Amino acid sequence: HQTVLITHDIYLANFIENDVLFLKDKEIPLGTDGSFREEIVLSPGLNEVQLRAVNNLGKATSITRNIIYSPQ
Repeated sequence: HQTVLITHDIYLANFIENDVLFLKDKEIPLGTDGSFREEIVLSPGLNEVQLRAVNNLGKATSITRNIIYSPQ
């Protein structure tokens, strides 16, 4: 999937249960209800956004999205 944006920052927000969440290799803090919100500052051109959730048994699920920042 690719998305083209004309703004340089975006926010990821959602809820997850019983997992630890990473944006690339950075752990994202979760609220007590499993909510998270993280700002991503985009560079001009292609930006690869990788999210990985690891459950309490060590099983990981990953998703990668390509976002193109095209400043006007």
